[in-house]
Amino acid sequence: MIYCLLHCYSDNNKGDLGIVLGTIKAIRENDKEAKIIAISTYNYDDPMFISDHVLLKPYVDELLPAFFGIINNKNKSGNDTGLLSKVILGIKDGIRYYLFLKMTDKKINNYFVDAQEKNSIEKMISADFIISKGGSFICNENNIREKLGLYRILYPFFLCQAKEKQYYLLGQSIGPIYGKKSISLSNKVIEKSKRIFLREKRCIKEYPYLRLTADNIEVGRDCAFLYDSIDDDNFAFKKTKGINIGITLKYTAEEKEYNKMILGAIKHLVKRYKANVFLITHVHVDNDGEKSQEIFQQLNPIIRKNVEIIDQNYSVSELRGIYKQMEFNICTRLHSAIFSLSTETPAICIAYHGTKAQGVFELLELEKFVITQDNYNEEKLIGLIDDIIANKDIIRQSLKKEIPKTKELVNIMVENIIAEKLVFET
Repeated sequence: MIYCLLHCYSDNNKGDLGIVLGTIKAIRENDKEAKIIAISTYNYDDPMFISDHVLLKPYVDELLPAFFGIINNKNKSGNDTGLLSKVILGIKDGIRYYLFLKMTDKKINNYFVDAQEKNSIEKMISADFIISKGGSFICNENNIREKLGLYRILYPFFLCQAKEKQYYLLGQSIGPIYGKKSISLSNKVIEKSKRIFLREKRCIKEYPYLRLTADNIEVGRDCAFLYDSIDDDNFAFKKTKGINIGITLKYTAEEKEYNKMILGAIKHLVKRYKANVFLITHVHVDNDGEKSQEIFQQLNPIIRKNVEIIDQNYSVSELRGIYKQMEFNICTRLHSAIFSLSTETPAICIAYHGTKAQGVFELLELEKFVITQDNYNEEKLIGLIDDIIANKDIIRQSLKKEIPKTKELVNIMVENIIAEKLVFET
């Protein structure tokens, strides 16, 4: 069987890479002869198509560039060519892909895509399974840029519909979505999907304007839970003696409250528990490393002696190995929490977008360890820190029971997709 994975993002977003690798693992465990094609979110002439899939490429049979992909519009030196150039390219792409979708004459149709795009489209259409890999990208903010960006994300689904090809959404959080047209298009994608496995159920309750109660929808789990950590005595990172705490950071919309909360938590960890605190860069495609430096510089010099920045671009497996060595992790990046929990290491998650953090933790009965974006509070985080330290053995025992079940559910999602095809063909 041939499997086509859509929406494969950057190696430098370790959460996204973990999702893809977990999905690939589940497919190969259920189909030993599987051929897996990954379609990037980057266009063929985007330098990031080459630079940002180095870690993914060995795991797939074929890596293909996007059609209607992200507009980076960088030159061969990697420099951005400017906003005006990006706007012009976006308009041009929008027109040609709209015409490609609407035209039925193949000869005319070929004028609207180049050879690389045509190849990606043909490989997608000819696959036995078209699967939009997990994450949280069918969403937008309430501005024109985000609304147009959502259309680029949804385009492969419209193409599948035009070609009468079934597609699956695997392990996703959907929403929030702003704008009547954006909601309408998203609902069309939802309704026409052969099957959708959400990774959490909170989005069903939070976004009633999305048709997430349809018969083709089930609640599953995040595919990144399935990927394994490194168990190598020669692994470069070794924890120090004492209590070791990992923290992942990012820039948020509530910077003042967020900074105060994080700084207070680090001070509490060092002063009360004499902890060693590691500020870990989880995502390298954004400026998470800069955020770690900013927080580090704001710390009292005495506190700073117990704080270290880990900014190396580790693999998914290595990052999980780091989180596993911690007493627990405080995670702004959701997948740093998922990597931690999947190694049976407790985690606190600081939510910053949508329902994904609350929903994922809720399914593990750990929702009390999520701080929502409307409740960034120093005392709240310190209270959760004290709670985890006091009850870490109980939490670890709970994870020891729940994580194997969670991993099995990821396998079951993929099993069910494959079984539908086999039953249909029989």
